[in-house]
Amino acid sequence: MNKEMTIIEIINKIANNEDIPKRIKYKDKIYIYNEPNQDYLEYNKDDFDFLGYAFCNWRTRDFINDKVEILEEDKDIEELKIENDNPTHFYIRDEKGTKCGMTKHSKMIAEKLNEVIREVNKLRKENNNG
Repeated sequence: MNKEMTIIEIINKIANNEDIPKRIKYKDKIYIYNEPNQDYLEYNKDDFDFLGYAFCNWRTRDFINDKVEILEEDKDIEELKIENDNPTHFYIRDEKGTKCGMTKHSKMIAEKLNEVIREVNKLRKENNNG
């Protein structure tokens, strides 16, 4: 469930160096926090529109009590945890914690899947930052 916060609350958090939301939605546009500018950049690869431009335009103070939607952070996909009892017996655990034995082939597939998961997580981070 996404939360809401007013723009003035976000401005105060920025001013007090508090933890602020990384992604917000305001008037049907998504903004991502830009650390160097201490501002929100509209998430649109073709256009650079800072929400802070409105923050700096104090002639229009009406918007500071507007609510923004706090968007949840994308969490990394978890890798499969491959464990072993001895050098030749590998297993993963199911949701109940039961050991599920692995063949050489299933271990090889799980390792390749973990490689894909790491790459997907890396690409998602790059996409969110760029």
